[in-house]
Amino acid sequence: MLKVVGLSVKVTSHVGRKTAGRLWLDAGVSMSAVRKALGHRTVAMTEQYYVRVGEELVAREFGRAFGRKS
Repeated sequence: MLKVVGLSVKVTSHVGRKTAGRLWLDAGVSMSAVRKALGHRTVAMTEQYYVRVGEELVAREFGRAFGRKS
């Protein structure tokens, strides 16, 4: 399927989990709910994986809101 759309990324279960977690957070699902869905023991563990990406999203959104390219 990836070859059909021209992507050369290896899709693994890890990639799927990270993608799902990021999409859920971007959609407004709480960090606590994402933690539980992904089976992390603590919210801190979930934050470790997703807060940095979240910061990049914030920068992009503010850039878009104020007319700056990101």
